[in-house]
Amino acid sequence: MSEVNIIRAWKDADYRGSLTAEQLAKLPAHPAGVIEFHAQDLPEVFRPSNGGCFSPCHRCFSTGP
Repeated sequence: MSEVNIIRAWKDADYRGSLTAEQLAKLPAHPAGVIEFHAQDLPEVFRPSNGGCFSPCHRCFSTGP
């Protein structure tokens, strides 16, 4: 697998899903490693700036008036 295809497989889940089991076995680990979030950690990770709203609207996450 070429270097370009390796990087594409790391970044593109659809492309990665199209690879055969043999190709996936040869795919090197992503240099950043694996990142996993568990459901109980999500409120901490996505803590809203206004103390309660989880909407991604500009009012909730705005830094200015």
